[in-house]
Order: sequence, then C-alpha cells, then structure tokens
Amino acid sequence: MRVEDFCQHLLRDFLPQIDPQRSGVAFDVGVGTFSFYCETFAKLGFRTIAVEPLPVKEVHELCARRGITLIESAISDSTGTTTMYIGEYDGVENLNLNSLRPDWWGNSHQTKQVTTITLPMLWERAHADHVTCLKIDTEGSESVILIQLAALLPASLPDIVMFEYGGGSSRASERGAWSQNYLDSTLTCLHSLQQCGYQHSLIIDSDAPLRSIDLQNAAIDADSLFVPDSHYGNFICFRSFQPDSRRVIALSERYRVEVDNWVIRFTRRMRNLLS
Repeated sequence: MRVEDFCQHLLRDFLPQIDPQRSGVAFDVGVGTFSFYCETFAKLGFRTIAVEPLPVKEVHELCARRGITLIESAISDSTGTTTMYIGEYDGVENLNLNSLRPDWWGNSHQTKQVTTITLPMLWERAHADHVTCLKIDTEGSESVILIQLAALLPASLPDIVMFEYGGGSSRASERGAWSQNYLDSTLTCLHSLQQCGYQHSLIIDSDAPLRSIDLQNAAIDADSLFVPDSHYGNFICFRSFQPDSRRVIALSERYRVEVDNWVIRFTRRMRNLLS
C-alpha cells in the first residue's frame, strides 16, 4: 500500500467531518521532502503550520504559495539547540530521513545544529486553542513529542493525531525502527494517547490490511498490532470521533480504483512514448 497517499486520502474525508467550520489548527510536524500533508491541510481550508528544522526549497516555496506558517525548529523535550543527523539511504543523502536520534537506521555521519522547542511552546506560538490535526513524522522521536500531550490543557488536545511507526526493515528482522527500543517507543506513543483519552485508531500499514482498534480496550502490544512482514505505517488516532466502518471501506475502495486508474493511464503514456 502507498501509505502516505492513502492516509491523505482518508484525512481529506475525516477533517471536514470533524471540523466543518475549519476553526482548528492543523500541524504538520516533520514535513520532509515529499508527500506534504501541510499542503493537504491548507487546500482543505485549515490554518496550517508546518514544522521542519531543515526545510528544503520546495517546502519554503509551498508555504509561501499556500499561506502556510513555517516554523524552522524541531520539537523536543527542551528549548534550545540540538544535533540533527542528516539522513542517508544506500549511501546517498536522503533528507527525508533526518533524525534527532543518533542511532536512527537512516543516519549518515553528517550533522547540523538545529533549534528545538517543546510541544506546549509550539501550541503557545501558534495560539492553538483548538487543534484539529497533529501529524508527526520525525524519524524516531515521535514518542518524545507525544508524551508531552499530557502537559496540554484537555480542551487543546488535537482531535486527530497521526504518527509514523517502523521503517528500515521488517518487523520480523528486529532491525531498523523495529529494534526493541524503537518498538517500545511506538508503544509509548499509543499509551500516551490512551492516557489522554483517545478512543479509536486506524492502522494503515504498508504490508497489512487496514485495521481499526479501540484504544481504550485493545491490547497495546507488538504481537497484537503488527504483522511480521510489516515495514512501516501510520496510526491515525481520534479523540472522540469514530469513523463509520462502511464509509472507511468505501474510501478504501475508491482509493484502490484511483490507483488502478492512475496505473492504467501511466502505462498507456509509456506505451505511447515508446511506440
């Protein structure tokens, strides 16, 4: 499954249902270099804030074009500066894998100093009394951010929290982001959301069918949540909203058709170019 595309497909449906007046803020923490969630939020009409310590040129241009506020900091457990480890994949620089974690699987030996702020400080800077969505993809430091939800006022907790898990290998290998310390961090994210009262979650996995769990009653353990072949995915967690299962199935089918049609169109274009 093309995880990021499908998650944006789902959020385009969920966010207007949850906040039809667009009264809340949407945060994209860890914008990366592609699949820009902040653009999706802005297109939907939400006041959008992108948080990225080392934004690429495309992010600067996107934020200027769409009226998105760009905060060039990392979210950490303290305010100041810290080391960012520049990403690398198969010996080639990959800025989408930049991480604050020195043992992250996608790190190179290159580093840069970046500024850091805490999650409550981000809320304060954004005047975020109502937050519709918080998306987090920070290459291994998601739990550092999500445990700070407990420091926020209950009324300012996000309606939706989405965060990435896994990466670098398969779960069965117990390597990359599936090593025990990172797996424990993923479970910490879920426990933090559980303790803050989040009710439901969808699991969008690259190698398993879409699943829905009851966060308040489900077993928060690796064997219950992840298949051995899993490489990575996202949790989309809802504080009080419960997605209609029939609507989610319909959205999944619509997405599958869109992808199939795109593949057909692409194949035709390639054949025409090669003929």
